This record gives sequence, structure tokens and C-alpha cells, in this order.
Amino acid sequence: MYANKYSQYIVTAEKDTPRILAATPEMAQALVNFTILRPRFVPADVRMTESSVRLESPPDETDTVERGQRPPDWTSANTCSYLSRFEGDGRSFRLKQFFYDWAPPACDHPPLWNSKVRAVPSVPPFVCWIGTDFLDRAGATSRINRTSVEMSVTNGSFTDEEIACIFSGLDTACPQYARMLDDVCSAQLNYWSRHDLPIVDVPYGLFQIRRSDHAERCKWLPGAVHLSGFAQPRIHEKFGFVLDSTGIFGNENTRELELVFAAPPAKGREVRMIIQRSDRGRIAWPPKPSTHPAAGEAVEIDGNEVHLRFIDVGVGPFAAVFKAAGMRVMVLTSSAYGQDRAWFHDLLSTLIWTSDT
Repeated sequence: MYANKYSQYIVTAEKDTPRILAATPEMAQALVNFTILRPRFVPADVRMTESSVRLESPPDETDTVERGQRPPDWTSANTCSYLSRFEGDGRSFRLKQFFYDWAPPACDHPPLWNSKVRAVPSVPPFVCWIGTDFLDRAGATSRINRTSVEMSVTNGSFTDEEIACIFSGLDTACPQYARMLDDVCSAQLNYWSRHDLPIVDVPYGLFQIRRSDHAERCKWLPGAVHLSGFAQPRIHEKFGFVLDSTGIFGNENTRELELVFAAPPAKGREVRMIIQRSDRGRIAWPPKPSTHPAAGEAVEIDGNEVHLRFIDVGVGPFAAVFKAAGMRVMVLTSSAYGQDRAWFHDLLSTLIWTSDT
């Protein structure tokens, strides 16, 4: 399924076969497009009671039924994921792992959207965010080496210290598979680049931008894509980010490019840039804040008016909207220790623009 050595191991569920299988991390790793992580620490009263893998199961024309008639493991897309459940003394939680590839992962904590969040340590240099999830339950999440890990507290409670220990102790279940995945760009792993499915309409981050046309499709390609009329930014080499993949959205009149820059460890740190020609796209000017709680300011960088928003001044994530080289640009970063406000200002002020020809 993927254009590299990893492809021979991927399994897609056949029609009328089980989509969810009981599996250890080692058994499941070969079936998914992300690195599965195993907790090395859980509180003393807690034990893992269940683990399962959901296989990738792209819908086809026979699956156009109402959501209420679908089996409980069936959605409109059916990407793969890995789920573990943990039980303790009057308390429990679940961990879900997957590759968030249907949009920029909103602020690194999409399941906590519209919740006031707080940062605690995760696997260095990543950040674990704690808040309230979309089911109004206590939750936490972290993106580690491109794997989104979501914790949902299903009964009782866990302290911030316990949650930080759980996330900081997450370790690669199968190092050899992880090394193979590290060599694969996001465009090749991306589910929407391999299946003809509608773009998912979800929040993107701290500024409003939505791709809501059900008929729209996107195209993801490895590395750089050069389009006439598009000047493109590149990140200065001192930051360690390399252009990994490019997404193409919109039509001829509303074309948008989405650039994914990745940095170590394991391509886990990310900077995304959505660029459009002037007002021919979905980035508004002046930009409109999203509904997610965040701080904001307008500053001048290299003579350009730049609108900024961020969750935590010390770790991000940061978002910026500005105009440069005839383009309108939205920049979205992941969160990480060492990526503070000064770091983000420096990154923006040292962007290098390529020719639009």
C-alpha cells in the first residue's frame, strides 16, 4: 500500500471481515501506518485489560447508509488505530493511537478542542496537553513521533503527575518498524492521498480556516511541488526542519498549498504553512481567531504585519497569519519544549522565499 519496504506489511480489511482485532502492540504494528507506543509506567493500581487494532477499511459505493445503521466500528472514513483499555481501583482510562492525517492536528490537541488546556511533560521534547474532551470527560493527548496518543478518563480520576508519567513513559513497541516509518514522508502515509474520499471539515488551529466542500478532494505529494504564480517559503536550515510533503487543495481559482516541514526526533516536530495567492483562498485578512482559548497579538516582523496566537508562550503551539511575496500565509507549529515565543519570531523573520516561476 505504501511506496517503500513497509508496504508489504500493511493490511486492509476485506469486505464483510472483522475490522477490529484483539492484538498486542507487536502484532498490531505491522498493520498500521504509525508507530505504536507502549506505556512503561501506569499507577500501581492500574492494569491493562484490553488492546485491539482497527484495520484500515475504506468505504465504497455500497457503504452509503445512514450513520445510525453502521456497525459501531464504522465511520465515514475508517482509518486504522490502536486502542488499549486500563482498569484500576474505581478508575479507568483508555489510550487511542493513530496518525492524524485528515487536517493539521489542531493545536496538537484536537480531542480537547474548545477546552482550556494545560501542559505537562511527555516523551521529550514533546508536550502532553490535559483538558476536557469532546465527550465532556477528563482527557489528555500528545503527538509523539507523528503518532497521536489520546487518553480519555472513563471512570474516576488521575492526577496531572500520573498523566505526565504515563505519557513520558511511552516507548516504541517495535523499534525496527519505527525506523522504517521514520524514513517515509507524510504524503505516502496519508490515508486521503491513497483513497478518493472527501476532505474532513474540522478546525485547523488558532485561526479560522475550514475546508467544508464535501466534493473537494486533496492531493499529497512527497517533497516540493512548484506551481506557477506561487512563491513558497522555506525554513532556515538552522532550525533543522526539512520540507517533507506538499498538499494541493482548492480549484484553479482558489488554489492552496499546504507545506509540511518536519524535524527530529522521528519527524515528530512539525511546522505547516498554508499559502494562497492574495485573497484567492480560505485564509481571511485580517484573520479571524478560532473559538479555542488562546492568547493573541499583532506584531511587525521584517516590515510585515503578523497576527499571532498561541496556547503557551514557552512551548506553543503557535499560529501566524501574514502577507509576503504576493502570498497570504498561515503558519501552524506543533508544540515542543525549546520552541518558545522567541524561537517562533526568529523562524518567521528568517523565512526564505522561493521564486514563483
